Amino acid sequence: MNNIRHRKNYIIKDVIRAGLFVLIIILFFSCNAPQNNPLDPENPDNNLGTIQGVVQTFSLPFTGIPDVSIYWPKANKLVKSDANGKFVIKKILPEGKKEVAFEEFNLRHGVY
Repeated sequence: MNNIRHRKNYIIKDVIRAGLFVLIIILFFSCNAPQNNPLDPENPDNNLGTIQGVVQTFSLPFTGIPDVSIYWPKANKLVKSDANGKFVIKKILPEGKKEVAFEEFNLRHGVY
């Protein structure tokens, strides 16, 4: 008699575990949260911007300067220019006056 009761308890626990597992799987796959966060890159209405440019010598011939650090302080983003002096800073919030700091070659900052 005790053995039958013990077996029923195991069966009930297994059914509850299986039910919880199925419920978790259903909840996981049915959850489709809206992407309305303005900082979410998947949000179709996000207002994130991009800054791109070229760091080049001041005199002729204008040649790109590689490995210059470009810093966007409002988003704390640091990128380096490529071999041709080109750089891209992605996923930034456009806000007011744009100021970029250049670390090398005594190029303090430019305003865009």
